Amino acid sequence: MGDERRWAAGYQFLEELWRGRNRIIYDRSLEQPLHRGEPEDGPLATLIDALIPRASADARVWMALDNDRRAASFARDRGGTIFLDLDAAGEIAGDEPWEVALVDLGEGGLSDESGGLSPELEALLELLGERASDDPERSVAITVGCAGLDEDACYEQLADLVDELFGDGRVYGLTRPRVAAFYDFGPVLESEGGGEGSDDEPGIEVDNSLGSESPRFEAFVAVIGRRLPSEGVTFVEVAGGGERQVAASAPGSSAGSSAGDEGAAALRAQLAEAQRRGDLQAIERQELLEKLELAEDRIASLEETLEVGDDEPSGEADDSPRLDAALAREQTLRWELARLRGELELAQARPVEALEAELAGLRAKLQTAEAALASRADEDELDDEDDFDDDFDDELDDGELTLIVETAQPSSARLRHWKRARGQIERLLRKLERGGRLSALELHRELKKLL
Repeated sequence: MGDERRWAAGYQFLEELWRGRNRIIYDRSLEQPLHRGEPEDGPLATLIDALIPRASADARVWMALDNDRRAASFARDRGGTIFLDLDAAGEIAGDEPWEVALVDLGEGGLSDESGGLSPELEALLELLGERASDDPERSVAITVGCAGLDEDACYEQLADLVDELFGDGRVYGLTRPRVAAFYDFGPVLESEGGGEGSDDEPGIEVDNSLGSESPRFEAFVAVIGRRLPSEGVTFVEVAGGGERQVAASAPGSSAGSSAGDEGAAALRAQLAEAQRRGDLQAIERQELLEKLELAEDRIASLEETLEVGDDEPSGEADDSPRLDAALAREQTLRWELARLRGELELAQARPVEALEAELAGLRAKLQTAEAALASRADEDELDDEDDFDDDFDDELDDGELTLIVETAQPSSARLRHWKRARGQIERLLRKLERGGRLSALELHRELKKLL
């Protein structure tokens, strides 16, 4: 089961922080015991059942796993705990109302030799730091092992991590000194008046005068938050180490008991693997059943569609009018296209000389109209209105009959039309002088507009 006394002592030391509170747990050292189903009974089993409950408890528990393939088998045995991977644990840390987070970084989890923190774990710690800063009642406990490593460097790395992500916290060192415990069973002969005092629990005295002045620390635990597990030195008695040594030293129990334990562990591992395979096969079977149901529904739908198609009458009679209309429209478009092609050929066949002659005639008419207009303007300027009135009165007085014949002058509308025609002719001439290309059809259209 590994070094069970270390993690057991750590979680027992932090019990006041996590018991009865919504918690997030990440500890790789607990995955192997859970996978093997150990411990089966005793104080350690009670501690694990309280930390990672088998059924619904008074608090919500999430446990992040490095190997998320074990989540299904763990969830079957411990339905009161939600097992997930590190990415999902980051979402839980950001969204769910957790109250305490217990994170074990393993042996030398912050050292360069171990590769440092993974991106997922670093993101999880950052989220925990942000949420812990928002609510001082939240607690975060980070454990890092330093067995066989430099204690000072391990402590500095943990302190730097706490300072960077959480701002402040308190660090506890875990050491396992050799301790001899002496229990007081009270006096042999009870006194007559000592009945009341016999119910009092004996106090705990600590004598470390024979211990090492510089203890060797195996791990450091940083606690962030308002709640603290203890102050000073705390002794946690862990069952398991001494009992196993006594059992191993019993006559005839060394080889047989170890072999039996290994065989039972192997059988439990095989059973767990078989259960996992059975679960996968059940999931695959369910998926196949769903696909079969979808296929049957599809076949039934196609059969219904086929039956409806056989019962309905043919739609050829309904489609025939629309087909005739489409054919008639197509024939009309063909005729229109043929007519336009004929007009285009006639326009292209007309010689350019005829168009130029027509243009010259229009130009001559325009010049005549301009000359008439200019002569009329000159006459109007030379004739004085007063002289005209006097001459007219004299002629009337003399009794002479004067016949005034006015030539028909063009109207203002016709003059405007001539001006526009002149402008268009000049535009065509400028285009031809610049070397522009003008087809016979275009020239014909322009001249036709002037008529």
